[in-house]
Amino acid sequence: MKHFILLLFLSMLFVCSFGCKKNPHGVTMVTGIVTIDDQPLDAATIVFHPPEGNQSASGRTDAQGQFTVTTGSSDGGTGAQPGHYQVSVTKMGLSPLGEQLEAEALREGREFYSIPHTISLIPQKYNNPATSGFEATVEKGQKNHFEFKLERK
Repeated sequence: MKHFILLLFLSMLFVCSFGCKKNPHGVTMVTGIVTIDDQPLDAATIVFHPPEGNQSASGRTDAQGQFTVTTGSSDGGTGAQPGHYQVSVTKMGLSPLGEQLEAEALREGREFYSIPHTISLIPQKYNNPATSGFEATVEKGQKNHFEFKLERK
């Protein structure tokens, strides 16, 4: 029993020495909401594009249009490095021809490669950080919650 307790204690100490650091990647929590014509935009990808030298941060909106960004790879950390960003929003889907080809492939039991048949489901200006009109400044120690309002017009 002593060995089990010692092993459990050492395991917890090992895990905490690597996983319990408050913010090992220097990132700050970033959340927000994306709407289009005042309605939540679900399944959209939002990317915070940094100036040179910093990592980008990205996230995906849920059914309510809400997102949380992460930096870099899956172990990069939740949030973004402090700084100023240009922001892009994308939402891709199948073109009408792509939907038809996908249905045919499913009926015939073959694979379907959708990439050549995808289109932007939102105005294309939002796909590019230089034309989206969206910017964000992430500040350490602040509530970094951003709203991005898209319009189909």
